[in-house]
Amino acid sequence: MENKKMKSKRNGFWKISVFAILFAVLAFISIGFASADTIYVPEGGNLTIQQAVDNATEGDTIYVHAGEYVEHVVISKDNISVIGERAETTTINNGGSGVAVLLNSTKNVTVSNFTLLNDPAAWFAEFAYNYSKLVPAAYDSPLPANYSLVAQSIDAKASPRQVWLVLSNDSGTFDDIIVGVGETFESTYWSSDTTRVSGTVESIFLSATADYVILNHTYLYSGGVPVLSDARLILVVGGETPVLYTCGGIDWQLEEGYTFTVGDVGAKPGLRQLWLRLNKNGVVLEEQVLSEGESYSYYKNGCLILSAQLDKLFSSGELWAASFSSIYQHSETTHNLLLNESFYLFKNADVSSKKNWSLYENYNLSVIGVDENTHPKQVWLQLSKNDVPVDNKIIEIGRSYNYSKSGNMVITAAVRDIFKGFENALVIIDNVYQYSDTTHNLLINNASHSYSAGHVRGVGWSLYQGYTLSAIDIDSNLAPQAVWLRLTKNETVLDDQIVDEGGCYTYSSGCRTILTASVNTIFDGENTGRVNITNVYQYDENTGTTLIDNVSHAMIFGAVIGGETWSLYEGYAITPRDIDARTSPRKAWFRFTKNNITVDEKVIKDEENYTYYKDGQLIFTAYLDSIFAGATSNIVQLKYVRQYSEMDGTPLIEFGEWDKKTLVAGKSLVRSKVNKGIFLYNSHENKIANNLIKSYFYGIYAIESNHNTLTNNIASNNDYGIFLRSSSNNTLTNNTASNNWDGIYLYDSSNNKIYLNNLINNTNHNAYDTSTNQWNTSSKGNYYSDYTGSDNNSDGIGDDPHSIPGGSGVDHFPLMHPWEEPPPLKGDLDGDSQITSKDAAIALQIAVGIRFCDSEIFALADVSGDGRVTSLDALMILQMAA
Repeated sequence: MENKKMKSKRNGFWKISVFAILFAVLAFISIGFASADTIYVPEGGNLTIQQAVDNATEGDTIYVHAGEYVEHVVISKDNISVIGERAETTTINNGGSGVAVLLNSTKNVTVSNFTLLNDPAAWFAEFAYNYSKLVPAAYDSPLPANYSLVAQSIDAKASPRQVWLVLSNDSGTFDDIIVGVGETFESTYWSSDTTRVSGTVESIFLSATADYVILNHTYLYSGGVPVLSDARLILVVGGETPVLYTCGGIDWQLEEGYTFTVGDVGAKPGLRQLWLRLNKNGVVLEEQVLSEGESYSYYKNGCLILSAQLDKLFSSGELWAASFSSIYQHSETTHNLLLNESFYLFKNADVSSKKNWSLYENYNLSVIGVDENTHPKQVWLQLSKNDVPVDNKIIEIGRSYNYSKSGNMVITAAVRDIFKGFENALVIIDNVYQYSDTTHNLLINNASHSYSAGHVRGVGWSLYQGYTLSAIDIDSNLAPQAVWLRLTKNETVLDDQIVDEGGCYTYSSGCRTILTASVNTIFDGENTGRVNITNVYQYDENTGTTLIDNVSHAMIFGAVIGGETWSLYEGYAITPRDIDARTSPRKAWFRFTKNNITVDEKVIKDEENYTYYKDGQLIFTAYLDSIFAGATSNIVQLKYVRQYSEMDGTPLIEFGEWDKKTLVAGKSLVRSKVNKGIFLYNSHENKIANNLIKSYFYGIYAIESNHNTLTNNIASNNDYGIFLRSSSNNTLTNNTASNNWDGIYLYDSSNNKIYLNNLINNTNHNAYDTSTNQWNTSSKGNYYSDYTGSDNNSDGIGDDPHSIPGGSGVDHFPLMHPWEEPPPLKGDLDGDSQITSKDAAIALQIAVGIRFCDSEIFALADVSGDGRVTSLDALMILQMAA
């Protein structure tokens, strides 16, 4: 009996102690988290994730309801959590360019439960690609085994393009030659002046997938004896042997067994080219590189068999098209005309959906895409009737589109403007006329139409009488830069105009002018866009009275990352906020402050002066000598710097002739053309978890970022699934990287732990490591779909280590099957696979309403099973920890 009483007393003491500890913990976390809050998106003033991040303070949790959020989220503060409702239903879409989520110099930030989507179909149409890339055939190199001819590199900016050829044999390199297209080359023995190698550079072809050099009339001599005579060689730049391509591309079946094939399109800036191949009954007759505007012809036994002219090449992202005209095929036996086509379009994709302008008689006129990297810009228009395409044409800006049927005009229109911005695109056609294809009556008389694509948002400026002027986006693909301006009234769109830098915007209603403005400066920076409009006048729509009189306004896109601040005298400082190196002349955006308060901001062009006056007195001046846009950093250099005292005009700084001041203008993070799903820059001790990331160049990209945890993420269909650069002591576990070009890629990064990841069907490498990292725990490593080792004892661990390409990395315990994470441990709320007092503290925070949790954490915290999270659950977890 006494023992039972003693036990009862001990149990009572234990319960009292537990409750004491629990209340102590409650008191502690109430103090520590009193200021923490949960912000819900979209609610109240937090309609976007970025607004919630901007409004958050340390310790806050941002809970994002299910839906699609088209934005670039920049996190530059510590100790916050951004959590989606569920990864499957909560999407951040970067609109096809830039970075979806950037952690910029952060610490202890959590980003979880999102799908990160890079959606370039924010453009005009969606496509089903039917293009197979060029595939090298089984091919015995015509070069002798002991000789090598390599196209080491090319100079695409030279005119004509040039190639660096390296010739070598068993004794090593015996010649380096730089030769241009159309030029001949020759390498001789210096001792006897006899030729060893000679030939002609027929063409240099640059495509999206590889760069090629085609040599013709190539001769190689060994000991004066020709071992290669009049050969035509195709070299892949950087490749070690010539190649031959017999398949891949888009085929057009002609008569008598001929096939006309576009193998690839070289639509990089500069010379636009096409790789053509002519086959007969599956045998390659010839391959040729054709430039835009050139003609192709093929003769057999002196008789013309095929001729065609390449009119236009179109390129937009992965989409390309090539239009031919004047296409004739003659029989090789009778020489009769077999084919007489005025137009044929090769295209690497079929349109699966598109935005239509519905016309009369079941016609639709659609924009398939815009090609912004050629001058003038061009648009691909498609006309359909009853949803069946009847015409495709590539039209330059300022040119007309015409479609006739049976010799009668049906549609005519002029392409007035083409705009391709960072996130949005716009095509405006006008002078549109439609005639009935049966009666020929006029159906549409001088109409206009705008095709917009993207997630049209922009930066708005509220005017009087319900008007808003918005800068939707900036087009910096070609000079001059342009801005898409949209005018609305009470949220109804009234007008869209594309205005070049230095141009004017005017909107009138009837005979009354409502708004005029000048686009003074367009700045498309590495992280920030800025449009400065000046001379703004608004007039009352009823009386014509002036409402706004000669005002200026700046519209700013994106995140201001900032640069290096130069502290001057008397509390002044100057900071280069960003640079714009997309077109010439380059520009820099400067902010001038006094005692940390902004007193002036200007965008200055290269080789211009920045000046700041106060009350008519010159305070500061500097000459912008140069702007440098590097791969990792951007800098500006100032010369002829002068600062004068605002009190008495005394010179405070006077640069000499050779003095310069170099300032770092920030790095290309947000608006980078190389898109990234989640980007950690100089960020430490963060957690990236339970995200689905697809269709980016980099799925997750970390640079100069340490002690982060990446867990339970799925990165698929990216160029790089997970890429770490100059980053150490990170933990990558329970992630899946599949169907990327490279799965997990570590460059100049050491002391990282990578285990229990699934690396499946990544084309180039499942894993790649240039440094020293740990690819397994003491008993388990990762799953590699290309692992070929055995498992004789059937324990699920490969008997043979798996070497990681790139260096000396080894996974000593590769998994034989994809890793499946065991069910989560009830009560484990911090994900460390154990029950501790920290989990009890988290449960108590949830119970008292000062910590957000999603449905999964809620289920783990409800250990009592009553459908609630209360102090009882916290107590039970604390007991489990003891």
